[in-house]
Amino acid sequence: MNGKEISNYPENSNIVWKDNKRTFYYKQINQGVNTRTSGVLLFGLHLESIHQYRIKPHKKRILKPVNEASHSTLTKRAKSMTKQVLDDFTNISKNHYNPVDKPILEKVQFSVNNYKFKVNVNENMITKECKNEAMVMVVDNGQISRDAYRKLTTIEDELPREWTIAEKRTQINIRMNDRIKINTVIMPQHMDINSNESSDIFDPEVIEEVTTSVGKGGKRSIKDILKFIVPNLIKRGVLNLHEPIISIRISGDGRNVGKKVKHVMITFAILEDIENIHNPNYHYTVVLYPGLENYESLDILTISFREELQELKEIGININGVNWMINMYFSSDWKFLTICL
Repeated sequence: MNGKEISNYPENSNIVWKDNKRTFYYKQINQGVNTRTSGVLLFGLHLESIHQYRIKPHKKRILKPVNEASHSTLTKRAKSMTKQVLDDFTNISKNHYNPVDKPILEKVQFSVNNYKFKVNVNENMITKECKNEAMVMVVDNGQISRDAYRKLTTIEDELPREWTIAEKRTQINIRMNDRIKINTVIMPQHMDINSNESSDIFDPEVIEEVTTSVGKGGKRSIKDILKFIVPNLIKRGVLNLHEPIISIRISGDGRNVGKKVKHVMITFAILEDIENIHNPNYHYTVVLYPGLENYESLDILTISFREELQELKEIGININGVNWMINMYFSSDWKFLTICL
């Protein structure tokens, strides 16, 4: 079909095709779900202007600089780039290693305009979880604050991010609370604010936590704690299944947190665990509250604790089918013992 096509496509989607006898008017329809176009063939006509536009090389889309792109965009770019690197690695490694060697690309790390990117590839999730749990333990044992840990991660990028550690700590707390539940008790409104007293604890996070918790106390079941720790003590050889006797030392005292408020703590330790008897990590807290070391407060917090001690003294505790008898020893100042006992 001979004729002339008049068009300035793509500026104008209206296209005119005419010959000596007829004139046709067309409008380019963007191809979508409901359109019935196929390539450049519209109603039996090859529209040359559309065809030329489609085969014409177009300018590549200009990407935003990294300092202007959003976090999600940067993440997508890094993942897309890592996927291409992984494909290249898979193909190239075939030329350098035997298939039985199973070469594995573990991570891709690069920087763009002072932005550092690290994408883990084929990461073992079990190993990752164990590493995060170990980091939580190190941070807690070393009393490293969240702000200090953030600064460490800016220096050493191999460390897990602070938010990852915070999430893992929350998960651990939830699991532990299922095993050893922490019960909250509303306390009498007694506060002893004395700026003249010296502080025993200076960690600002601990001070803030205790100060904001005034009026609430926490307690845990000594029986739940024993059921949790005894199997491990047996495994370590500290306790003997053939001589099911446990000696526990119960301690309690008050401390000054900052110069704002006191807190009172009752703990117990396993005397048979001689190796760790002086390690605070093996002194298990059963009662903790911010406030005064007085009879009213201790009486409220230790009601269930005293009942459990009486039960442990009289009948012991059954753990995994073995009945353990309990020997109790108290270690505290005379005022604390007088109030509790």
